Amino acid sequence: MITEDHESFNEEMSFMVEEVRPSIAATTLKERLCLQRSAIKLEMKRSFDTSVYRLSDMEKHALVDIVQQNPTIWDEQQQSYKNLQARAAAWRHVADEMQVEFGKNFEAEPLQKAFKNLRDVYVRKRREYSDVLRRKSGAESGILEKIAGWPFYKQMSFLDAGTDQGERFCNVDFEDNEIIDVTEETQIVEVTETSSQSSTANNSIRPLTEITSAKKSGRKQNKGKDSLDKLGTVLKSLEPPDRFESFGQLLSSTLRELNSLDATKADAFALKVLHNLLARGLTREELTRRYPPDSPNEEEESSPRVRAPYADTPHVQRDRLANFFAHRDGYC
Repeated sequence: MITEDHESFNEEMSFMVEEVRPSIAATTLKERLCLQRSAIKLEMKRSFDTSVYRLSDMEKHALVDIVQQNPTIWDEQQQSYKNLQARAAAWRHVADEMQVEFGKNFEAEPLQKAFKNLRDVYVRKRREYSDVLRRKSGAESGILEKIAGWPFYKQMSFLDAGTDQGERFCNVDFEDNEIIDVTEETQIVEVTETSSQSSTANNSIRPLTEITSAKKSGRKQNKGKDSLDKLGTVLKSLEPPDRFESFGQLLSSTLRELNSLDATKADAFALKVLHNLLARGLTREELTRRYPPDSPNEEEESSPRVRAPYADTPHVQRDRLANFFAHRDGYC
C-alpha cells in the first residue's frame, strides 16, 4: 500500500515538473535575449566612443594644428568670432580636414569637445606655470620642466594671442557637462629639450604677466590719487574762512541782485564802495600820486564842489575818478 502511494506521488510530481519546465525555459530565453541586446548596444556605444571621442595622440596633434589654422574658433579679435554660423562652418571644415588626414569620418561636435578638453588642461598648466614663476624658487625648476613637458603645451601656446584675459580661448558651448579623459603621458626628454621648452613657455607667459602687473599698478595709482584729493577737500573745508573772501562774495551777490533791478545803479554802487575803500586806506596825496589826471582842468580844481563821477555814466575814465577822489571833501 505504501509502495503504491509512493509511486503515484512520483507520477504526479513528474507531471507537474513537465508542465512548469516550458515556462521556465521560455523565461530564461527571453532574459538571455534581453541581455544579448544590451551587450550589443553597450559594445556599439563603446566602439563609437572609442573611434570618435577618444582620439589618439597623433589625431590630437593634428586637431590642434588644424584649429590653429582657423582663428574664427579661438581668436576673439576676429570679427567672425561672435558669429555662431561662422564658427559652426569652421568646425565642419576642421572635421573635413581630419577626415582627409586620417581617412575616416569625424563629427564636428566630438572634435569640439576633444579640443575643449585639451584647452582646459592647457589653461590649468599655464596657471600652474605662472604660480611657480611668481614664487621664484630655484628648487622648483624641475616643476617648470615637468609642466612644460606636457606634449601639447608648446603647440597650444598660440591661444595666448587670441585673448586679452587669459581665461577663454574659444567659444564652444555645451549643454551637458561630459567629462572626457585626457591621458598625460610622461616622456623622457633630454636636458636641452626641456630647457628650450621651459624658455619658450616662459616667453609666452611673460607678456601676460607684465600686462596684468601694469594694470594693477595703474589701478593703485588712481586709488592713491583719489584718496589724496578727498583728503585735500576735507582739510580745506576745516580751514577758517577768509574774511576778505567772504566780504567779496557778499558784495558780488549784492551787486548781482542790484544789477537785475537796475544796471546803472549797480555800477554807481560799485564805484561808491570802491571810493569808500580807497578813501579809508589811502590819503589824499597817495590818491593823487597813484592816479594822476591825464589832462588836469584848473576850473574843476578851483571849483568848491565836484560832481560825483558815477552821476554821468557808469563807465568813468581813470582821470575823472582820480579828480573826484582828490576833491572828495566837497562831495556829499
